[in-house]
Amino acid sequence: MGENSINNIYDDIRKKIISQYYYPGQKLSENKLAKEYSCSRTPIREVLKKLENQNLVIIKSKSGTYVRHETSKNYIDILYVRSYLERLAYKLALQNASNKEILKLESIIKELERIIRQRPINTKKLSEFHYKFHQMIVMLSGNEVLLKVFNLLNFPASHMFRENMDIEGIKDAHNEHLIILDLLKSKNIDGEKFLEKHILKKLDYLFIKE
Repeated sequence: MGENSINNIYDDIRKKIISQYYYPGQKLSENKLAKEYSCSRTPIREVLKKLENQNLVIIKSKSGTYVRHETSKNYIDILYVRSYLERLAYKLALQNASNKEILKLESIIKELERIIRQRPINTKKLSEFHYKFHQMIVMLSGNEVLLKVFNLLNFPASHMFRENMDIEGIKDAHNEHLIILDLLKSKNIDGEKFLEKHILKKLDYLFIKE
């Protein structure tokens, strides 16, 4: 099997984990995956190892491979690191992003507004575009290393975001997204601190839910 085929299998399984087609804690059978992708177990093992390096699965000796399930402690740790990474991303975006590039956030916000108006709210889609909003800020920084670290941190924790949402929290987060966009468009350095507070607010909500 060629490298491109292995990469295709990796991309497909990764997307299924992120979308929760494979849910947190689910065991991934090498035999079933090999049958599904019409290949031997060797490339499947290579793919699963790569996914482990991306913190998307956990490989347990004599037990098997499981989709990673973030604990509350891990989620909290991720939020603190995110808050610093996104402050840096915002600062760099002020320096590097053009007005045209910043407007890319508006299309994401419009899609978020459409999703929020729906009943019931599609929380899977909401989580996807909420992530895209924050990812776009990091992309606007123009720093590829920062983007790689951001992606590595956030994908495994996406399910925690969906598990801890209610309608008021959703609306509040969206209103803050609008403020962040306005601050970025006006090249306001105060957006750094506001973005940090926006991210860390999830800590209070998590504790309330628990």
